Amino acid sequence: MAAINKLKPKLSSGPDNIPPIFYKKLKYSISKPVALLFSQIMSVGYVPEEWKNAVITPVYKHGPAEMPNKKAH
Repeated sequence: MAAINKLKPKLSSGPDNIPPIFYKKLKYSISKPVALLFSQIMSVGYVPEEWKNAVITPVYKHGPAEMPNKKAH
C-alpha cells in the first residue's frame, strides 16, 4: 500500500485508463485481491503479455536538453 499512498490523486489516468484516485479511494478493498492475483500468477511462472509492455516517457530534468548524456555542472 506504500506505492498507492505515494500516488498523486489528481494525475490523469495511465495506460489502463484508471485514474489514481480510484486506487487511493479503494486501496483497502483491492489490496488483498490484487496481492492474491500477483501471488497466483507468479507461483505458476506466467507473466501476461500486457505486463511486459510499458509506456516510457523521458522527463527532462537538467543539463543541456540537446545533449541528454551530458550533465550540467
